[in-house]
Amino acid sequence: MNLVLSVVFYVCLSFQYYLLGNECLDLFGYNKNTRTILISGFLSTFFLTFIIGFVCQVLHLSWTLYFILQSILFVVVDGYLLFKNRKNIFCRHEIKLKRILKNNWVLILFAGAFISFSIANQLPYYDLNYDDVYYIGKVVNHVGTPHLMNENYFNGSLIHINGFDLIRVINTYELSYSYFGTLFHIYLPYFCRVTMSLHNYVLFGIVYKQLASLFVKEEYSQYALVPFFYFLIPLGFLQTAMPSFLKVYSYDLWQFQTAAFYGGSIVRMMAVPILIIYSLPLVEKMEFKKIVYIILMSISMVSFSTIYIQIVILFFIAAITIKCIYCFVDAFRDKKIRMMLISLLGVLLVICMLLLTKYLDHFSFINTENFAYNVNGYHSFQVEWYNHDPLLTIGLIVFVVALFVLNDVRSRCASGMALVLYVLISKELFIELLTLTSFNYFFVSLRTVSAVQYLIVFFLGVNILRIYQFIFKKKHFILKLTTVCSVMLVCIFFRLNVNEFVKYNFLGSGISAAGWKFSRVFDLNTKMIPDIFVEVGDYFNNLPYDNYKMYTCTSFNTDGGMVTYDGGFEMSTNRLHVSYHDGFKKLSDKDFSKLNSFCMLGDLTYTEVHDILKKEDIQYILVFNKNAADILECDGDSLVLSNEQNLNPYYLLKVNY
Repeated sequence: MNLVLSVVFYVCLSFQYYLLGNECLDLFGYNKNTRTILISGFLSTFFLTFIIGFVCQVLHLSWTLYFILQSILFVVVDGYLLFKNRKNIFCRHEIKLKRILKNNWVLILFAGAFISFSIANQLPYYDLNYDDVYYIGKVVNHVGTPHLMNENYFNGSLIHINGFDLIRVINTYELSYSYFGTLFHIYLPYFCRVTMSLHNYVLFGIVYKQLASLFVKEEYSQYALVPFFYFLIPLGFLQTAMPSFLKVYSYDLWQFQTAAFYGGSIVRMMAVPILIIYSLPLVEKMEFKKIVYIILMSISMVSFSTIYIQIVILFFIAAITIKCIYCFVDAFRDKKIRMMLISLLGVLLVICMLLLTKYLDHFSFINTENFAYNVNGYHSFQVEWYNHDPLLTIGLIVFVVALFVLNDVRSRCASGMALVLYVLISKELFIELLTLTSFNYFFVSLRTVSAVQYLIVFFLGVNILRIYQFIFKKKHFILKLTTVCSVMLVCIFFRLNVNEFVKYNFLGSGISAAGWKFSRVFDLNTKMIPDIFVEVGDYFNNLPYDNYKMYTCTSFNTDGGMVTYDGGFEMSTNRLHVSYHDGFKKLSDKDFSKLNSFCMLGDLTYTEVHDILKKEDIQYILVFNKNAADILECDGDSLVLSNEQNLNPYYLLKVNY
């Protein structure tokens, strides 16, 4: 059912994107095609969710009120657009399926391959992808809450509302996910891990295909996606076991593979190409309304992740630089001395500003202990990673070659922007600027580097396509054959080395260690979380809305021996408070040790267990030993849920003090 409802969601959302995107591009004076309309519709839709979501999060309003307000806004906006386009909305448009498949088969293959590998990956499924508990937990726990942003989304514990965390309340995409998932009745973990991941893979393909159309003929544009198939190889193996010239050191690249639904993934994967696409017209002609649109677009991007702030600042520097160079060349061609001098002055001012950032550490209010820590943190990654990364090593060559193999002004301007961005992040040249614009979080700068690495991969593909166009002219079959062979080689390599992949893991991220289960891709009933989370979550979802405290082992076996963690229950219900991530502060390490042992072995008395549970007023306990369940049940606790038929049976008991 989740699959069917997701299809309905895609149809409705595409219609929404098209109406809204078409209106926005007309309003702000952009040329349009189907791809730019859909991209603009995506940005505009999530801008609308930001307007309501941000206000509601700042004011800590209820989920119900948020849902009503968001629905009213969509009804008003969509109603207006439908009325405005009433004469054309039902016009017969011929959909040429054969043509669509011909022009987008690489994109379809790309999205299908990555979503299949993501669904099949066992590590995010059981190890919770490092941050899935927080992000999916936030999506789930928003629903029905009387006050938004009043929980620790790692464990479901209530927090005191004192003002607001600006960085968190700006991010409204989790609230948007909870709205759309609830509206279309899609199981929320499935909505995140499948519905929105597939949405983002398709959108990624659309964005890069549109960018590629600036550099190559339309019929070649989809092939710019081919180099990205390399990222099907798990990151652990990619950055550790591959030959040095094939290694990729990219921070959080695993999210490209298994967490495309993250807001940060959207920004890293798509922010820079979108900025290039919509900023290029401003290089040729400054228009206030287009500047306004980019500001609105940026607000939409910030709603996904605040790491966008650094990206847009660096991109602004790059865009201003290219604008000045463009004006200089244009003035030189027309022999306008004054404009040449002004343009040259603009370039010099940018260079001077960048050089002055080298002295930021001379100011005591900037060069704090935290600033120094983050400079050193970035430096460590530079030494250990980026100095050895082949993408960053060849990046300068890739962008410079692009400038020479491209022959029109617009494509050269786009390459120039990419080149300036590369210079800004390379070799710690402007580490002070990166640290300042990351707000003293060096990992933000690392994610910006990742965004530039994606751009290098793209331009590498574009350069190859340009050379191919020059050599083979109209011989498309060679390109098709090369694409199929490239993808097949990656898949064959994957199949031959899958037993090696599982030897590599990093921070519990979705990289390798637990292997893959491709049968899940074809499981129409999957909810994208282990059964124990679904079953226990369903039990609590049927109770009156509250914050029930449940104790269980920090980690436990499920589904035939796979290890998972108690934080996973936050992804299945909005009514639980668990111990994950320091959720029970009143319990000592000794208390945790005793309770964990009891849950597995049943080696404590009823009184001993209750004495510990009373410290946190814990209302439920989940055990994995029949003897433990019997001890509690015989002395007064109530068995409310069990699954003895499971290879790893469990027993949920309600504590009766």
